Amino acid sequence: TSSLSSFPKEEAGAFPRPADIKLFTLTKLTGHAGSRIGWAFVPKSVNGNGGGGGGGGAADVSLASLMREYVDVVGHGVPHESQLRASFILRHLVTTNAIAAENGVGATAGDGFFSWARGVLEGRWRVIEELFSSSHQDRFEMVDRREYHGSSDGKETPPYLWMRCLRYRTDLGLGETSCLEFLRDEGRIEGRDGVLYGGDDSWVRLSLLIRPSEFQILVERLAALMALDDALIN
Repeated sequence: TSSLSSFPKEEAGAFPRPADIKLFTLTKLTGHAGSRIGWAFVPKSVNGNGGGGGGGGAADVSLASLMREYVDVVGHGVPHESQLRASFILRHLVTTNAIAAENGVGATAGDGFFSWARGVLEGRWRVIEELFSSSHQDRFEMVDRREYHGSSDGKETPPYLWMRCLRYRTDLGLGETSCLEFLRDEGRIEGRDGVLYGGDDSWVRLSLLIRPSEFQILVERLAALMALDDALIN
């Protein structure tokens, strides 16, 4: 199970997870993509050494060792520089969380960072939802954030926005132009083509894990693109 985006700041009630092999990455935890550090948890039930579906927190050491050996053989191990950088980041995170808890920011020593990050993502989703709730729903569509993890309470704050361009090929005469090409050419907006994730080229994935200034630019360019679309069609 990929748990890359299943941290509490993005998914309400993210833990505990089912008894599958769970993969995590520091990139989605703090945004430090350059560290290239990830980790896995292997419950005993995966290898038939434990019962039930919860795993009980017990790890399958033998299977984990085989996975580590595979990583060592294929990737020549994890660079020490990356390990040191990840260690520094996590130590800083633990320290600042403890300070946040003492100041009443988080409920526990491990909650401060997630509470802050979740608040940031919640604010960004509200802006995005307001933008897409305008009069452009017949030409631009977004996936409701409640659909990302099957939530019905609207508390999810996914790190990515999935949007779809509708009617632009016929209304604007753009032929085989993909949605991503349309966003790039007309809106100066960069994203990832939906084709890369098993969809079609009318879909684009936009990251919300960006700096505040970059998010503001993204919102402004999306709004300008929608206004331009209105002008071109009308």
